[in-house]
Amino acid sequence: DRFLGSLTDAETGMPFLYAYRDHFPALALADGMRYVQTSAAPGSVVTIWLKRRTEYQQKRMKEPYPGIYTHGEILFPGESLCYYITVRENEIEKLCTSGTLACDLAEDPTEGESRYALTSRLIRAKTQNDRDTIRETLGLLYKNEFLSEKLFPLPEDT
Repeated sequence: DRFLGSLTDAETGMPFLYAYRDHFPALALADGMRYVQTSAAPGSVVTIWLKRRTEYQQKRMKEPYPGIYTHGEILFPGESLCYYITVRENEIEKLCTSGTLACDLAEDPTEGESRYALTSRLIRAKTQNDRDTIRETLGLLYKNEFLSEKLFPLPEDT
């Protein structure tokens, strides 16, 4: 637990860590996370450029292990992001790779108990006029909201 805790405290994103989300609740926050991983010389400045609407936004990739660089983005089903990765060497940025991060529509967005999953379940139930599921899902959403407010109050709420 200490090892996984140190990785989540450092906001280190590695795809294999998500397999431990049932044993370490902090990893469940990465629900829907998609990762890009690349390698370069240890200590390099590796930047990912993500296309947001009409322009690219740059973010420095994290280096959880020497020479291994990762970046994670939470995507909703059907969403995709184009990206390219550059490595800075001797004040010159070189294109390393490019691609697309995508979340498959075939994934069931109503699985799980995350706020997104419950909202998706509520929308589906409302569309199908399934009153029992609407009532059950609203109860879970309100319960989660109540627990969140009590366990993690915002500074102005205390």
